[in-house]
Amino acid sequence: MRQAGSETRLTLALLIPSLIGVAVFVYGFIAWTGYISLTDWRGLLPDYALKGFGQYKQLFNHPRFRQDLVNTGVFTLMFLAGNLFLGLTLATLLDRRLRGAGFFRSLFMFPMAVSF
Repeated sequence: MRQAGSETRLTLALLIPSLIGVAVFVYGFIAWTGYISLTDWRGLLPDYALKGFGQYKQLFNHPRFRQDLVNTGVFTLMFLAGNLFLGLTLATLLDRRLRGAGFFRSLFMFPMAVSF
């Protein structure tokens, strides 16, 4: 029983620095960005006076923003469809018994093997 408590303390001691780093550098900056989006900050001359959600209302009513959302959606769908098609095509070709397939399998797997 004593060893289980010691392992728990060791686990927490090793995890807490990472959790603090994630909390500060991920969620902290997300919160800061959310706060800044509600102020009248224009870049070089920060003004932290809260303006509220009026800027978002103005953004969502702007016709250019709607077109940007449509463009982003179309680009995302085309990109995903292209990646899916290319990936499935390459996987199908590599699954067949073709001459040189071993070389291409090694070529595709090499970056993953090196990353570990």
